[in-house]
Amino acid sequence: MNTILVVDTSKTNLLYLSLILEKSGYQVFKANNGLDALKIYEEHKPHLVITELSLPFLSGIDLVEKIRAIPNEVFSPIFVVTNAVNSEEIQDVLMAGADDFLQKPYSEQLFLAKVTSLLRMRNMQQDLN
Repeated sequence: MNTILVVDTSKTNLLYLSLILEKSGYQVFKANNGLDALKIYEEHKPHLVITELSLPFLSGIDLVEKIRAIPNEVFSPIFVVTNAVNSEEIQDVLMAGADDFLQKPYSEQLFLAKVTSLLRMRNMQQDLN
């Protein structure tokens, strides 16, 4: 079973994304700030990380940079789902190591298609290793 870490300050967004993902057969870990997300990532090494940019204690960009700095035998894609409309912020997080982004609001089908695509990319990378 694929595992996914979802990071968002909004309890509503965490619940919504968790329900969509669990309904699709994924195991979900949740965090509402960057520091907790980093701890969960280090402990569970999820297959995919989905994060908002605006997080307390450790921003989404900082979280991406810290995850990418962890020596890891297995690649975990990072997917940014955000309210941010500033193209500079989006560019910065992609340059920091995020693999894809989606701006809110979005359709459930597009969200799940991107999740599937990122997990497929992870599996191909794992096969290459």
